[in-house]
Parts: sequence; C-alpha cells; structure tokens
Amino acid sequence: MTITAVGSAVTGSGSTLAVSPTATKDVLIISYWGTTAANMSAVSGGGVTTWHDGTDKIDTTNSVSTGMWWGVVTATG
Repeated sequence: MTITAVGSAVTGSGSTLAVSPTATKDVLIISYWGTTAANMSAVSGGGVTTWHDGTDKIDTTNSVSTGMWWGVVTATG
C-alpha cells in the first residue's frame, strides 16, 4: 500500500474550514492548537460520516491545547 498526500493544506482560525474532497476513501485529518478553552469536542462535515478523536494534549502550564481528528471521506463535494 502506498500513502500519498492529495490536495493541499487548508489553514484557518475560528470554527469553520472550507474543504472540498474529490475522492471517497481519502482520509481528512484536522490538527489544531489553541488555548485550553479552545479544545475541540466535536467535528462534523467535510464529506466525512464519522470523525474520530485522534489525540488531545492539554498543557496547563502554558494554557495550550493541541490535538487532531480524522475521518474517511464518504461523500465528495
């Protein structure tokens, strides 16, 4: 099996990112960082039916939260 990056990275701030997946079975990955209050508790959309919470790390010393979510694209658009 070969793993290859497709498309390009999307960056932004706030609660919405514009993505347009072109193939089903691709995997979308969201990685984030922000204040501990900005910890993501859920993700939806992007052509993904089920999002999985990959990791979360809360650094209370520096008040920073990092993490990632991933999901398999089931609908393009």
